[in-house]
Amino acid sequence: MSKSDDGLIDVRRIMLELWRGKLWIIGSAMLFTALFVALAFSITPTYRVSTLLVPASTEEDAGGLGAAMRSLAGTASLLGLSIGGGRNNVDESLAVLKSRGFLEQFILEKELMPVLFEKNWDATRKAWRTPDDVPTPARAYKLFSRNILSVSQDRGTALVTVSMKWRDREQAADWANELVARLNAEMRDRALKEAGESITFLEAEMKSNSLLGVQAAIGRIIEAQINKQMLANVTQEYALRVVERAMAPDEGDVVWPNKKLLAALGMLLGALIGVAAVLLTGKVRRT
Repeated sequence: MSKSDDGLIDVRRIMLELWRGKLWIIGSAMLFTALFVALAFSITPTYRVSTLLVPASTEEDAGGLGAAMRSLAGTASLLGLSIGGGRNNVDESLAVLKSRGFLEQFILEKELMPVLFEKNWDATRKAWRTPDDVPTPARAYKLFSRNILSVSQDRGTALVTVSMKWRDREQAADWANELVARLNAEMRDRALKEAGESITFLEAEMKSNSLLGVQAAIGRIIEAQINKQMLANVTQEYALRVVERAMAPDEGDVVWPNKKLLAALGMLLGALIGVAAVLLTGKVRRT
């Protein structure tokens, strides 16, 4: 008998074994499908909410600050000033949004530690279950920044998406909207502080410098900084304007668990285990 005949006999034998044990294979597939479906229903659902943002006008565009800075470039050496290029306010704002200090402050002020570490928190005693293993703000920041918050920017359209993945869909929407509001407030406060310090410095430089051309250039810079202060004071969405606020999704619109996917995986795993068991049983029976 040739090798090809042996191979054909082996394939026929395997197919015959599988046919004989088809009920075991079907039963195993159904069992694991049921287990995976039960697992899917036992898992707390996770939702995703997103808010869509667009960059606001840059600080240098506001009030003609960029033109004023360029007009000062010719006299910068006389003032001892370093005139750099325009900075990317969007990148700076997103860096602040993802920074540890900003997120830790948000977590602590919103009292989210018991919410983020619910299993470690005793709601009845309002204390941590294990005093020796109290979660720290650093752990909360890692959990929040890695598993809950995601920030992305489309470089083509400049649109920014801030998303939250969390088990409470209403809470996730509130967090996303409040984070954006806090970011705008933070960037507005920084702009006001920077403009105030610049005005103080420039006024001192104007008093100490008698060159009319330099004084005129400094005056334009001061005017631009005052315009920037006015803009920051009246603009709530200073860094990022909200195109679409985060809204809670429907109850059935979950990110995880994917019940259909888990059911398919359970069926596939059960069938594979059934096939392996039938073939192994047949091999043992033949020896």
